[in-house]
Amino acid sequence: MHYLAGLQHDFPPIRSLETPSTLPTELTSFVGRQREVDEATRLIETTRLLTLTGPGGTGKTRLAIRIAAGLDSSFRDGVFFVDLAPLTDPALVGPSVARSLGLSEQADRPIVDLLREHLLSRQLLLVLDNFEHLLAAGAVVQDLLAAAPGLKVLVTSRRILNLYGEQEFEVPPLAVPDPTVPIDVGQLLQYESVTLFLGRARAVRPAFSVTTESAQAVAEICVRLDGLPLAIELAASRIRLLEPREILDRLEQRLPVLTAGASNVPPRQRTLRGTIEWSYELLQPAEQELFVRLAIFAGGCTLEAAEAICNPDGELGHDTFDGIGSLIYQSLLRRTGDAGESRYGMLETIREYGRDRLAVSGSQDVVGGRHLRYYRDLAELAEPHFTGADQVAWLDRFEREHANVRAALTRALDAGEAESGLRLASALWRFWFQRGYLREGRSWLEAVFALKPDGTPAIRAKAYTALGGLAYWLSEVDATQTAYESALRLYREVGDRGAEVEALYNLSSVPVMRGDIEESRRRLEASLAMAREIGRSDLVAQSQLYLSRMTAELGDPQGALTLLDEALSFFRSQGNRFGLGGALVGLTAVRGLLGQYQAGRFAYREALAVFAEAGNLPNMGGLFSVISTLESSAGRHAEAIRMMGAAEALRERIGATAPLLVKRRGDAEASARKAMGDEEFEKALAEGRRMTLEEVVEYAASLPDG
Repeated sequence: MHYLAGLQHDFPPIRSLETPSTLPTELTSFVGRQREVDEATRLIETTRLLTLTGPGGTGKTRLAIRIAAGLDSSFRDGVFFVDLAPLTDPALVGPSVARSLGLSEQADRPIVDLLREHLLSRQLLLVLDNFEHLLAAGAVVQDLLAAAPGLKVLVTSRRILNLYGEQEFEVPPLAVPDPTVPIDVGQLLQYESVTLFLGRARAVRPAFSVTTESAQAVAEICVRLDGLPLAIELAASRIRLLEPREILDRLEQRLPVLTAGASNVPPRQRTLRGTIEWSYELLQPAEQELFVRLAIFAGGCTLEAAEAICNPDGELGHDTFDGIGSLIYQSLLRRTGDAGESRYGMLETIREYGRDRLAVSGSQDVVGGRHLRYYRDLAELAEPHFTGADQVAWLDRFEREHANVRAALTRALDAGEAESGLRLASALWRFWFQRGYLREGRSWLEAVFALKPDGTPAIRAKAYTALGGLAYWLSEVDATQTAYESALRLYREVGDRGAEVEALYNLSSVPVMRGDIEESRRRLEASLAMAREIGRSDLVAQSQLYLSRMTAELGDPQGALTLLDEALSFFRSQGNRFGLGGALVGLTAVRGLLGQYQAGRFAYREALAVFAEAGNLPNMGGLFSVISTLESSAGRHAEAIRMMGAAEALRERIGATAPLLVKRRGDAEASARKAMGDEEFEKALAEGRRMTLEEVVEYAASLPDG
């Protein structure tokens, strides 16, 4: 259907070629955006007021010009472009539009009356660029649309005009490469952001090309700049002086680098800072302060966090929710949402401007302190949930908040707030462990300990326990022993008997890491007895679980099965998903030792579901190894070796191993090579290593029982 269908006047579909157009000439090539052009063009077919929104530097103006150019021949009376950026008074919008249409003011008639009369019988497209600072003039647009049925208006603005019948089209940044995927030069050039960078770089250095050596740096530049066209253009202009890697190194502080705008564009577009400042200056004072404080968040925030950290008890004299809404309307903030939770965040280039403002505002220390305390308290609230029935929701929540956690820990280090840093880091170790951030978690704990905290012994003991847990899964024997012994000494100092039993239980892992299974069993039996003595059923079950593995290793799988059954029953009754998964891994191993392969498969399928749901990477890798052992014992050599390859790949990816798991890799490998031959063995191993995590889980779950 033609876009004019339904209008009251009988206009011809194509205007005369002599009708003038006032669209600016595009001095540089237009890159990508075909999807956006097509979608916005379709929207104009069904609406008369389309507003392109987005933050400064997104490319709204260029997109509007391209859309309008494509529609130029469809409007009998032309396409007219009005740049509103130089205006400071909303009352000047009407006269500016009139001038663009060739109308002159008359002393005895208001200009809006002239406009209405002129547009009444005309069919044209009016492009109003940079409307965000003149929103009071929205009534003029509404008046003209009501008076002229053949008029359509395309607006660019950092926020909508909020008029009846208005259709918003949010202009996204350009597509950027995935920095976690190996870079291929051919594929890289398919990304619009990279194409823009290359085109603008060649404008100042014609011989420039993206090579295998520079591809990674170019990709990271585009990612660092959020795909913002203006930022990418400014960065690319530096190619006349620097190589991509050097530009990337300097982008750690984005705004100072991006100052090489062309002289023939408006001053507000010559630097990225100027572009963002243009929006900032349009805010009310309370909104400005809220914007500046929101820059403390890394990776966005929830409304609850924004209220607690930026505006507790309404101290800004402005409702936080309303303020956030205003910032979204003005494209300084974006709403994102997943898992049923609304979050609000800034593009990093905008956030850096806000952080600079925060640094000179006088409120940085206060807001930064609140940020640290908020995430410290939230982590301590979450800690017991990381292993419970609702562990997935809490693990996912901290995955979303991970950037804020890092920012809070950085604050703790910079401000010397060791106690808060220790509390935050130690509460999160189960999160770091399950999601595969073991080395990062250990580094944070070590950095905070380097501040030489002199807080309460219980806080330091808990942090040593966390450090020992991460070191254990990284197979760092000496570090594990030192951390666990430090925790035990401090718990004894404060007289916490329950914590002392837990520390003894943890220390039982050290001998087996050194190959002394018998000593580990003795320690576990002692911790089990003490746990029963003080009535800590959770530590009883935990000790039974690991004692079962020592018992199995020492040749008594039936005894191990009895211990496992008791532990498994406890974990199920308590909804402890973390413990349940560990018990199911042990059950898989013991069933394999007893030749009960079908029962072992039932166990590992349930364990797969538990670990996959939680995203528990280290335990998933350990389970893959146990599945490999079980399938090898059952004579399924190809399946066993594929699972072995998958376990190796995951272990290399996250750096975690499972020292206490029943491991028979040497036997499995020897049996498989003998049965399959070296060529088929290596083929199956490679197949397992190539599988994605999702493919491995699906493959293991689908192995038949018989």
